[in-house]
Amino acid sequence: MVDLKLYGIRLRVNEPGRPFRFYRDAMGLTSRAGREDEEFALFVDSEGTGVELVSHREDRQDAAQGRPADHTTLIFDTTNVHDKLSALREWGAEVVDEPTDIVPLGVRIARLRDPAGNLIELRQKLT
Repeated sequence: MVDLKLYGIRLRVNEPGRPFRFYRDAMGLTSRAGREDEEFALFVDSEGTGVELVSHREDRQDAAQGRPADHTTLIFDTTNVHDKLSALREWGAEVVDEPTDIVPLGVRIARLRDPAGNLIELRQKLT
C-alpha cells in the first residue's frame, strides 16, 4: 500500500500579486490562505491538492542557513514521517531536515532530496 498522497507543490515567486491573480482568476483555483499582497498564499483544486506561492524573500533565510533556495518543492502527506524518511534514506535520499513538529500548523515535516536533487517535503498530521 502506498503511504503517500500528493499534498501539493510549493513555488517560489518574485512578486506575489501577479501569480496570486493568475492561480485564482485564470486557473480558477480556490484561495485558502493569503492575499495578493502577502508573501504566502495557498490555493487548492477541486480535490484539495494545493499550490503554495512563497515569496523569494524566504531565500534569504535559506541562504542564512547555508542552503540553496529551491524554486519548487513537492509536498506529500504520509501517516508516519519517521518511517517514510527511513525507507527513502535506504534508497539514497539526502536528508535536508530531520522530522520537526510545526505545532501552529499541526504537522510534523521532514525534507529530503531525491537522487536528482529535487526537494521533497513529507508531512504528517499531529494527533
